[in-house]
Amino acid sequence: MTSALELPIAYIFWHYSVAWSDLYKLYKNIVWFLWHFFSIELLFRTLFSPWKRLHEVPSKNTAGFLGSSLLNALFRVIGFLVRGSTLCVGLSAITLFSALFVLFALAWLFAPLLIVTFAILGLLSLARFN
Repeated sequence: MTSALELPIAYIFWHYSVAWSDLYKLYKNIVWFLWHFFSIELLFRTLFSPWKRLHEVPSKNTAGFLGSSLLNALFRVIGFLVRGSTLCVGLSAITLFSALFVLFALAWLFAPLLIVTFAILGLLSLARFN
């Protein structure tokens, strides 16, 4: 059993060793979730596929062939726009999360110092109040 004097040392050890590896695992887990939630890999592979696999079978005459080719091109453009916008949102979410995680990691780095600083400032303000 740890005594009250050993507790701050054990906390500092945990905070700067074990917790960092846990935070990294958490980061990887959330990025994995976002990657699969937005299906980034699948969207890259099917970026130029027709939307909802819609396609028009061309007929034998020239007008039917040109019309169906135009419709197939339109379905591909719609598929590209929808998949491209979903890719942008997904990659933006991963980028935003990564930036916020960097800020959180910096805050985590200085958290023990801030806790001690605020505790001392609180005690000093209590001493001035009396």
